Amino acid sequence: MSRSIHGRSINLLAAAWLCVLVVAGCGGGGGGTGATGALAATGATGAVSAAGATGALSAPGETTGAVSATGETGTMSATRSASDSGSGTGNVAPVAAVSTSSGAQAPVNLAVTFDGTGSADADGDALSFRWTLASRPAGSAAALDASAGPTVNLTPDVPGDFVVTLVVNDGKVDSSATSATLHAVNVAPVANAGFDRSLQIGETGVLDGSASSDLNGDALTYKWSVIAGPSGSQLIGDTQALAQFVPSVAGVYTLGLVVNDGALDSAQATVRLTAVAIGLNRAPTADAGIDQNVPLGTVVTLDGSASSDPDGNSITYAWTLDSKPANSTAAIVDATSPRPSLTPDQAGTYIASLVVTDSSSATSVADQVVVTVNPLNKNNAPVAVAGPAQNVLVGATVELDGSGSSDADGDLLSYSWSITSKPAGSAAQLSFIDAYDPAPTFMADMPGVYVIGLVVGDGKTYSTQASVTVTAAPGNVAPVANAGDDVSTVVLNTVSLSGALSSDANAGDTLTYAWTLVSSPTGSAAVPGNTSNVTATLTPDVPGIYVVQLVVTDNHGLWSAPDNVVVTAGAAGVNLAPVAKAGPRQRSAIGQTVTLNGSKSYDPNGTSITYAWKFKSKPKKSTATLIGSTTVAPTFVPDVRGNYVVQLVVSDGQLTSVASSVMIQVRR
Repeated sequence: MSRSIHGRSINLLAAAWLCVLVVAGCGGGGGGTGATGALAATGATGAVSAAGATGALSAPGETTGAVSATGETGTMSATRSASDSGSGTGNVAPVAAVSTSSGAQAPVNLAVTFDGTGSADADGDALSFRWTLASRPAGSAAALDASAGPTVNLTPDVPGDFVVTLVVNDGKVDSSATSATLHAVNVAPVANAGFDRSLQIGETGVLDGSASSDLNGDALTYKWSVIAGPSGSQLIGDTQALAQFVPSVAGVYTLGLVVNDGALDSAQATVRLTAVAIGLNRAPTADAGIDQNVPLGTVVTLDGSASSDPDGNSITYAWTLDSKPANSTAAIVDATSPRPSLTPDQAGTYIASLVVTDSSSATSVADQVVVTVNPLNKNNAPVAVAGPAQNVLVGATVELDGSGSSDADGDLLSYSWSITSKPAGSAAQLSFIDAYDPAPTFMADMPGVYVIGLVVGDGKTYSTQASVTVTAAPGNVAPVANAGDDVSTVVLNTVSLSGALSSDANAGDTLTYAWTLVSSPTGSAAVPGNTSNVTATLTPDVPGIYVVQLVVTDNHGLWSAPDNVVVTAGAAGVNLAPVAKAGPRQRSAIGQTVTLNGSKSYDPNGTSITYAWKFKSKPKKSTATLIGSTTVAPTFVPDVRGNYVVQLVVSDGQLTSVASSVMIQVRR
């Protein structure tokens, strides 16, 4: 019987540990980084290597064994194997190897995938897998989600070390056990105090800390304070995610927010509120969009279309590139557009700022967006999108929607949801099918604000946390405006804008509609038509981007937050990117064929388009595949209960669309 220690892909620290484990020390006996050595006994040979070093290891009368360790990340343990020559069959025992999606360390409450696909059998025999959770910290109730198969998931629930063991079998003999140790840690939360903005004296301003995040998904507590400003102001609900502030005199107020995850405080975040006299114009608010992670060579579209003005004035945009990597010559193209572009030419971090100005010349505070550009051979972190804010009645079952989350590399996504904050006395809990569920539910059992966090993983790394607020009320609830999908067209074509998906949680309430033009290209005289109807119109008269806003009001006088739609108009003869539409959400059943529908996709120039569909996420145990993924209407057969998210990108042969996604819900 011979034994070997094998590490398929471990870091240098693991390699050093490996040397110590094999032969006490890496200098003379055995091998270590940059050194050679030997340990031998009569009648057998063996090889040992770690991070570029060689050595020999053998024992009498045994077959050859090997030890290796490379610099590839992910595997955290040495792998021991044994060869079976005693039976006379010549069968060689398989070798188990384990890697993880997170490396040796991971945040508490985020799922980690243990991967045994690097296990091997010298005879080419098919392998079976047997996983066990060998140890876990005191107080942990964590368990593996399976005991067989090449991969398993574990969600560490407390800080400490979790040891997972794998044994593989080739149908004749077991391998020796391989153990991987995962160190779970609590990460300090990050406070986010919201956007700087203006309000009038005596006006109640909402302080929004709902974008504060905790990578572990821990529930947060909030503490607001007035740091600077005129005396006499009123801070209401200073321990709530959404606090209120009422300025008593004109001036600039700075407020701070610290959040706590039950163990650690965040650094303090601040927000600046500028109070003006009643009747005076208030400054607009810039919103530079969400941070992005992309591979080098990607044309990045920045998005300031969610910027707004509290007085309903039109706004203009001014983008600047504040920071870029050394040797980069990249620049923002069309820096006065709501959606300019940036083509990164070096890997690294790019920081862009947006300032908006209203028609009365009031200017916003700058808002920044970070674009992280990775080399082509490096994984890009996914981006979480937790869906739109919701207003519901107390007692309603709320369905969340993370299907807008994305990964620049096209990796399948997993979803980690958590209730970050909920009203006092609430017993609300999330209900989800598995770690690959983009649409969990919960019951809003108490009036108040619920803050739900989402972190997505791509099997290699995690996104930062995104948040969504759900406001529950016992009586009349504010409606929710939905201005519809963005539109692409050519100048002088009239487009229809639909608010038909706007909603009100109160059965029987009727809605009125108010459409306004937030911004338009220089020289445009276009104005929306039918602005009080559910469907408005717009005829772009010059090339560029138009931002149109919708606010809906119920029959009790309660109005929605605004929602914006972007109309992109190109000059005649200029090619525009096509628009993908993956179709409406569907419900299906296991074994029932699902037909997707991309027929609403279009090219504004009338050019024919091609289709490319792929799964963005699906239940963990699903092996479903798309049939006809390059057709307008591909199919697949759900094989596991859960939510399937499918993505569509269309191309006109020169330009590709932004991806569109559709969710298929399979409940039986």
